[in-house]
Amino acid sequence: MAVVETTLHKPPKLAPGEGVSDALRRAPVWVKAAQLSAGDFSGAVVLPLFKIPINALVVDFRLIVTEALGGGVTLAVGDGSDADRFMAVQAFNVGGYNMLQSNQPGSGGYVYPALDTIDLTVSAASTAGTVDAWVALIFDSDELGDL
Repeated sequence: MAVVETTLHKPPKLAPGEGVSDALRRAPVWVKAAQLSAGDFSGAVVLPLFKIPINALVVDFRLIVTEALGGGVTLAVGDGSDADRFMAVQAFNVGGYNMLQSNQPGSGGYVYPALDTIDLTVSAASTAGTVDAWVALIFDSDELGDL
């Protein structure tokens, strides 16, 4: 039976709070926006949900409607460059609980080359409804190493 030799490399000793590993720094983080309700849907409006820093990689986006919106109200999710980068126009006027995962090209991962916001575009006023928005992102992406 052959013996296989391996060399184990131990990480350097660090003082507490120093040297956050690259792996940890590049782990996806889920962030939740404040819950939106009927009062926020006062008409056709664009609501900024998240501030996205330079070089952040958006990995996933979820929109959860816990209370149906009024009839005729549609939502889209995008940013300053593409109003539906993460979610094309959808109606959420059915009763019950609806969750929509990203369904647009941006859902495959999008790196922001400049500061921007992820925005919710509301088509019309609604007297009912509640919406939660979640985004998974990696701060400080290097574009190639994280895709």
